[in-house]
Amino acid sequence: MHIDYDKIVEEWAWRVPNGSPDYKNQHHKDILREVLIELNYPPELLIEKKVSSKDIDIIKALGGEMLSDEIISDIINGKYKGNTKLTAGSKNTYSVSKTSYSYSDLQKELKKNNKLIITTAGTIKKVRTPYSERICQLGVSKAKDPNRISKSYMEQISTLFKLSKLKGVEVRGKVAPGIGYETMQVDNLDDQMEDMLGISNHRPLKLFIGGKSMGVNIDGGAKVAGSPKADLAFGTSGKPTFFVSYKHGEYKSESGKELKASFQQYGSVKTFFTKEFTSAIEDAGVDKAIKSFLDTATKKATYTYAGITGIKRNDKEEVVLMKGDSEIISDSQNKKIWASNFLPVQKAIKKAGSINLYVADTKGFSYRRSLMDGTTTSEKIALLSVFGKDYGTGTAGKNNVDVLMQDATPFTVQLMTNEDGGAEGINIDPSSNGHLMFNPELHSGKKEFPKFAKNYEPYFVVRYTGEMNIGWNGGKDFFVGARFLINPSSQTKSGTDI
Repeated sequence: MHIDYDKIVEEWAWRVPNGSPDYKNQHHKDILREVLIELNYPPELLIEKKVSSKDIDIIKALGGEMLSDEIISDIINGKYKGNTKLTAGSKNTYSVSKTSYSYSDLQKELKKNNKLIITTAGTIKKVRTPYSERICQLGVSKAKDPNRISKSYMEQISTLFKLSKLKGVEVRGKVAPGIGYETMQVDNLDDQMEDMLGISNHRPLKLFIGGKSMGVNIDGGAKVAGSPKADLAFGTSGKPTFFVSYKHGEYKSESGKELKASFQQYGSVKTFFTKEFTSAIEDAGVDKAIKSFLDTATKKATYTYAGITGIKRNDKEEVVLMKGDSEIISDSQNKKIWASNFLPVQKAIKKAGSINLYVADTKGFSYRRSLMDGTTTSEKIALLSVFGKDYGTGTAGKNNVDVLMQDATPFTVQLMTNEDGGAEGINIDPSSNGHLMFNPELHSGKKEFPKFAKNYEPYFVVRYTGEMNIGWNGGKDFFVGARFLINPSSQTKSGTDI
């Protein structure tokens, strides 16, 4: 059937009151139906795609809970083209250089990853890789009146809805715990090696990283128990023999430009004060340098209370500090701080008798100190934070990793063969956007301090967090509301040097 759309629209426009047909206006739609009948077209042309309850539920789960039935129907019927891109969101490590994604962008990501997951739990709807890596997101509108919701918001939901209909895309509340970037790398290695081991008659192969022999044989990935410095490992028969600290994200752009660090920290200063750690390093210089930074940071505290002997709450549920028989109502009544730190302060007082209490109660509270001053002590602290608390022992392990590897995509895994085509080894490399840093004690041949790119230079950092705390000097000094970290330089830009 030939349809003369120009004739239909001309006749329709002439008949509606204002001369401007509106398909969303029910009266105008009724007039269009009459026009079609008079021009001998079947009225079935007006029948829209049937809206299923399943699709309605998906739209609501994707952030359309407050949308009208009409708008939901319009999204399902494709009347919103999805021209507004979804944002990558803050602290997204999937692609540091990309800040937004269109529908066509997401189609490309689906092709690259073979599968995508849309998670709907909470107020942030996220598009993720199969390993839970966040690609982009949509924050649920806070508008109480559906009429005040922007067209761009509907377009973003439309993008998510269209994506949800593609093969390989799954919509679920949230991803299962334990699925992450490290799993991605181990699975990738195991998948790649399956065929390679067939060539070697399933004997373990020599491991090369970046073309450099590591002195061990492997037949796949291996799990690392607990929460050590090693994020993943390679080994034989599931037993780890080579340990990796894995940082997810791009190190440089496609053009070769160095990017800001995709990860927040190398390690926490608080880990340096565990009995296990201090007994392992037995280095007075390290202890002194850390305490020097902490002592300096106390001078920047929002509030300082010396000689505190007790803590309680009064009838108004205010935090009250005791100094002997004197009661001091804390200047900070920050619920976020005291919900997490009231009991730790109590325990610190019980252990030390009295403490000097420091409170960080300002969101902009952030200070730093470079570890690139060339001193042996600063270098050791940096190496301990990068490679683990057992750095210096001369033995690789889960707390003295062989290498720091960074990438946003699965590592390249290549079979190395001899002249006869026989399997000799496995070479693992990050992509051109990734990075390697070998443990200088284990694999450099020289115990030289590694070179850090400017954005990755290590810094002591103290910043407001609310929930965290740290004690030192035998617990006599106690800081609440702040977190102490060793961060790459580009993650410290808001901090003031002290």
